[in-house]
Amino acid sequence: MSDQYPLNNKRRDDDEKCNHVSNLATSQKWDELLAYLEEHDYEINHTRKSAAYEMPPSLMTPLHIAADSNAPKEVFQRLLDLNASRCLKTAKGKTAFDIAKAKGLSEDILDLLKIPGRVKEQEKDIEVMEKSLHALLRSHAGIQACLVKSRQRKPQLAYLFEFQNNISDFFYWVPGMHGGVTVTRHEKGIIVAWYSNIVSGSDECHFIKRDGTRTVYNEDEID
Repeated sequence: MSDQYPLNNKRRDDDEKCNHVSNLATSQKWDELLAYLEEHDYEINHTRKSAAYEMPPSLMTPLHIAADSNAPKEVFQRLLDLNASRCLKTAKGKTAFDIAKAKGLSEDILDLLKIPGRVKEQEKDIEVMEKSLHALLRSHAGIQACLVKSRQRKPQLAYLFEFQNNISDFFYWVPGMHGGVTVTRHEKGIIVAWYSNIVSGSDECHFIKRDGTRTVYNEDEID
């Protein structure tokens, strides 16, 4: 998940940059973190990238860390204003709301962190499509090999429906693939396209319906 973000945003190019946001949040340097994110808002949902010898990534975004650290309410509000995701889950399957509730944070903070209704209403469809998306990625030997080597988690689909008013797609960077996967929201499901300079089977495009069935994408047939 650490490499999932809106398609039109930049990509992190090294571990130091990858971990900068997480380091600031973990150190509770809230003013410095927020000032940085004001200039680099595309990193708002970034998580720590673990080295090969370390434990697998925790997938803790700045919002998760703020909840775990009992940050001031203003920090949560500013992170959310920068499009911090309420829906993204840690490696343990916890949202920022789950962490905040377990920590006993105030009701006004919990209200800020609740999963949006538009996501809750489509929860079953999103879960079915996400499972189908992950199965599709596993079916591609080159992509699966890259993900296993990097220990990167597969993308979380609720993110795409959380920000449906201003985000219609996201790019999921696959380490070692020299490319990645674009996931685009469609009224009848999602469109999945991947591109790589080195992995065979580049430029493939698939359509996943809301019931989880997959087909090769054909615009005329879908519309």
